[in-house]
Amino acid sequence: MKRVLKIFIIIIFLSILIIFIKMNLKEEEVNNKDYLYDKVEEYLISQEHPHYNLETKESKPNYNVSDFKVFTDIAKLGIRESQNKTNVYVWALIESYYVQDGELIINSGSSIPYKFIFENDEIVDYKMPRDGSEYGKSLKEIFPNDIRIKLNESLVNGQKLREIVSEHYSYLTNDEESQEQNKIETNTMQTEIIPTNTIDNTNEIGEETSEMINKIKLEVNGKELTVNLEDNSSSKALVEKLKENDIVIKAHDYGDFEKVGNLDFSLPTNDTKITTEPGDLILYQGNQITLYYDTNTWNFTKLGKVEGLSKEELKKLLGTSDVTITLSLFN
Repeated sequence: MKRVLKIFIIIIFLSILIIFIKMNLKEEEVNNKDYLYDKVEEYLISQEHPHYNLETKESKPNYNVSDFKVFTDIAKLGIRESQNKTNVYVWALIESYYVQDGELIINSGSSIPYKFIFENDEIVDYKMPRDGSEYGKSLKEIFPNDIRIKLNESLVNGQKLREIVSEHYSYLTNDEESQEQNKIETNTMQTEIIPTNTIDNTNEIGEETSEMINKIKLEVNGKELTVNLEDNSSSKALVEKLKENDIVIKAHDYGDFEKVGNLDFSLPTNDTKITTEPGDLILYQGNQITLYYDTNTWNFTKLGKVEGLSKEELKKLLGTSDVTITLSLFN
C-alpha cells in the first residue's frame, strides 16, 4: 500500500512539473517591441557583402565596384516572449546589387522565413528552415502553428522591391526612353543584370550570346535528356555557368514530387506562383535546383522542361533514393 501511494505521489509531482515547464515555455505575444524588427533588418543587411564578378574563372576578382546596396522587404509576423528570451518572426526578402564597368550586377538574393532570438534586446541567435526533405519538419520545429500556417512567399513583394532597385540605379541610363526600358526590364529581371561569377561573351563572339542557347543536356542514371530552356535571365545565367563547367548536383527526394539539390552559387530569380508539371526544371531560392516528377504549387523560377518523358518514365528513372544530376551544354 505504501509503495502504491509513493508511486502515486511521484506521478502527481511529475505531472505538476511538466505543467509548470510547459507554462514557462509557452510564448506570450508582446506589442511594445516593434523596434526589434528594425534590428532584424539591420542585421540581415549587415550580413550582405559583394561577391565580386569574374571575367573568366581563372581571372582575379575585379574589386573596382561601386554603389553596393542591399534592398529588403520584411514581413512582420509576430513578436513573442518566453522566459527571458524574445522571439521575433519575419519573412525576409533580401536582394543586393552593385555596379561594375557601367553594368548592374545582381549580387545575391533570398526569400526565407526566420526566427530571431533576442536577449536584452540584442540578437543572440536565429533559426531558418532547413533545405530539401527537412524543410517541412524544420518549419514545425521553429515556428508556432498560428505563424506557420500563414507562411508564404507572397508575404513579401518582389515586384515592388525591383521597382525600387530600378529607380535607385536609373542613373545607369542616359535618356528618358532608356530609363523607362531599364525599369521595365529590371522588374522582370531580364536586364543587363549579370549574375555573380558569370562571363559576358558578347564582345568575343559578336552576335552569339546565351540567348541563342535554348537547350541544355541533363544526365541522370546514365540517361541523357534534353531540357528546353525558358527565356529568362535565370536560364541565361545558368547557361553562362555551364560555359565554365558542367554542374553536378547531389539531389534527394522531397515530398514525393521532386528531386532537389544545392548549388554552390546563386542565380538571379524570376519567381512567380506556378503549378509544376513532371519534367519541370526549377530554381528555388536562387541556389537550389529541383527536377519535378509530379505537381506542386509555389513561387518558383522555371528554368526549363525535360522533353520526351512521361510522369511514369521520369519517376522510374529518378527512383526513390538520392541521385546525381549533371547539367551540361551540347557540344
